[in-house]
Amino acid sequence: MVVSDKKKVSLLFIGTELTNGTVQDTHTRYITPRLGEIGMDVRSVQLLPDDRSITGDLKREADLSDIVIVAGGLGPTSDDLTREIIAEAVGCRLLFDQRLWESITERFEYLSGAANRNQAFVPEGFEAIPNRRGTAPGLTGSIGDTLVFVLPGPPEEMQGMFDEEVLPLLRRKYGFYKADMLEASCFLVCESGLEEACRSIPADGLTWGTRVQRRRISLYIRGGNKESRFSFLHSLQNHFGEERIRQGDIDLPAYVFNLFREKKKKMACAESFTGGLFGKTITDFPGSSEVFSGGVITYTVETKEKYLGINRDQLDDFGAVSRVTAVEMASSVRKISAADFGISFTGIAGPGGGTEKTPVGTVWIGISSVEGGAVAFPFSIRGSRDRIRSKAVMIGFLLLEMSIKESKSLDSKRMWQYSRIFL
Repeated sequence: MVVSDKKKVSLLFIGTELTNGTVQDTHTRYITPRLGEIGMDVRSVQLLPDDRSITGDLKREADLSDIVIVAGGLGPTSDDLTREIIAEAVGCRLLFDQRLWESITERFEYLSGAANRNQAFVPEGFEAIPNRRGTAPGLTGSIGDTLVFVLPGPPEEMQGMFDEEVLPLLRRKYGFYKADMLEASCFLVCESGLEEACRSIPADGLTWGTRVQRRRISLYIRGGNKESRFSFLHSLQNHFGEERIRQGDIDLPAYVFNLFREKKKKMACAESFTGGLFGKTITDFPGSSEVFSGGVITYTVETKEKYLGINRDQLDDFGAVSRVTAVEMASSVRKISAADFGISFTGIAGPGGGTEKTPVGTVWIGISSVEGGAVAFPFSIRGSRDRIRSKAVMIGFLLLEMSIKESKSLDSKRMWQYSRIFL
């Protein structure tokens, strides 16, 4: 094992489906930046087939690194060989863990076959790591002086186990924290635009890195001192706005969900081109009935008239994608649902359907509240159909946050300024 202040990590991802290109490796992009956040360097990443011959690769990486993280090959089928490979590398037996098997079958009563029993075998000297999302427990132990973690291959299971079990253990064992780093969450900002803005700010010994996540870009500002890191962050906030650049690890929909729950307020949605994406996002959170009254998808002019009661002449005069329609949709769904806030989405996601007057990417989002009346704002969003829809939903969460905090109609001048920068 190498001896160094900064711990070296080897990543081994096992699965013939990875080496033959059937499945894309998503583990590297997920694990590597998280290890970097706690001061660890990934020295190598290998994709290996389901084959006992890879035992030598595992032993070699254990000789070269302080920590080895393996993912894949823990399933119940005959080609899931990782347990055997670990035991061979250590030179130990595989032992059946009756208590582990009982804990698996308690959660998954339908598992009773010999194949599934294989998942309760543990290399001697190793411990099982609980899997809250699947049947295959992980493993942790040592090969010589090198710490080894073995995680399941499915991304959801691997990510959950890594975040909930592996990272906390590494922090406790090695004492790495983010003391010299400032983290920020960046919303509705493209990576190239963020990079350009960062380059324009005097660095003063600082470095920065980004990680693109599902609903935001995480920015890590390192080096310097506390004052210089915060000065860098404040410069970005002055450039983009404090709503879009925030200190900390923040998920905007989760933040808005908790804000509504704390204030005991409810929202309702009327969606057109987003097709229920806003409703899905908010109901992904457990306990969403506390803040979400319901929603409707009115994709056509006819359904907007039938279910939301919008006047057909008005729809014909102003169009389905307009300020008037967005306002009416938000107001109607709020009243129908007896909610405190109503939000609406109408727009053109493409790739077809746009006109010279209303091109693809044109979006109107309406907000209605009991105290503040109803307003709607236009946005022009570039990109694919999926990007236009997902960005619109994120803008909607931002508008709801601003609305519930201000407890009155949104400042029109301020929002018209924002409507020009979400491109």
